[in-house]
Amino acid sequence: MGLRRPFAALLSLVAVAATSGDTLPLREARWITPEAQLEQLTTYVPPCSGITTGNPLYGAIAFNDPLLLGGQAARAGISCASCHRGGRGNTAFIFPGISGAPGTADVTSSVFSSHRGDLIVNPVAIPDLTFDPPKISRTKPGVLEAFIKGQIVEEFDGAEPPPTLVSSMATFIRGLDQTKCEPVETLRVEHDLGAYALAVGASRIAMAEGDRGTAVALLRAARSRLGSIAERYPDDAEAHALLNTASNILATHQQQLRDGVALDTVSIALLERWSVIGTWAAPLIDEAEKSLYNSDRLAAALNVPRTP
Repeated sequence: MGLRRPFAALLSLVAVAATSGDTLPLREARWITPEAQLEQLTTYVPPCSGITTGNPLYGAIAFNDPLLLGGQAARAGISCASCHRGGRGNTAFIFPGISGAPGTADVTSSVFSSHRGDLIVNPVAIPDLTFDPPKISRTKPGVLEAFIKGQIVEEFDGAEPPPTLVSSMATFIRGLDQTKCEPVETLRVEHDLGAYALAVGASRIAMAEGDRGTAVALLRAARSRLGSIAERYPDDAEAHALLNTASNILATHQQQLRDGVALDTVSIALLERWSVIGTWAAPLIDEAEKSLYNSDRLAAALNVPRTP
C-alpha cells in the first residue's frame, strides 16, 4: 500500500465471496453463516493464552492480522483468528470454494493458494488449537515454525514473514490452552482500539531491538485494525479522517523502516502520540453508539430481526 495512498483503499478491498449485489456492511460478515453473523460480530473472544507481554505478544498480534496471509485471504479480511477464534475453532466459518459444511476449510484450495492448490475439493474440520491433538509437533524444535511459515507463504501466498514473527507465532500457539479461555465479552470500539495500540506499542519494542522487519509487520497489523474500525463507521467522515491520519502516520514509519532510515526524535514522538488511545480517539468512543459497534444498528444493517 503506497505511502500516502488514501486509507479508504483498505476498505475498498473486495472479499472473494462478495457479489455485485452484496450489501453486507462488514467484510467479516461474508464468511460467517447468516445465523451466526450478529453473535460473532458483536462479541470479543479473548485469546486462550493470557499473553500480554514478551515474545509471544508479537505472535498474538500477527495471529489476528489478515494482511499477514496476503493474497485473497487478505482481500477478504481473513486472519488466523477468523478460523480459530481465541485460538479455538469456528463452527460458523463458511467461505465459497473453501468450506463444505460450516466450520470446515479446504487447506489445499487454489482459491487461496497458487502453491498448494490440488484442484480437489476436500474441506476438513477446523481444529481447536487449544484442545484437539496437534497434527504438527509442538515440541520438536523448528517443526511448528516451519509449518507456520509454510502456511503463510504456500497455503495463503503471503510474503515471507520475519523469523522473529514466525517464532513468536509458534510460541503463542504452543501456549494456547483451553483452561486459559476467558468468557466472551460484548465487543466495543475500545477492544479494537486497544488491539491497535498494542500492535503499535509492540512495533516500538521491535524497533528498539533493531528488528525492522518485525516492526514493519506489527505496524501493518495496526493499520489493518484501523481498517476494521473504519468499517464500523461507514458514514462518519470525522471518524474516517481520524483513522486515515493515524494510518498515514504509521505508513510513513513503515516506509522509513523499509528504507533503513533512522527515526529521529520528532518522528518517534509522533509515533508515541498515536500509539496510545488518547484524545485523538475520543470521537470514535463518543460516537460508538451511532456506529456498527451498536448491536441494534448492526442488526439493521445485516437485516437480522431482533427479539423484542
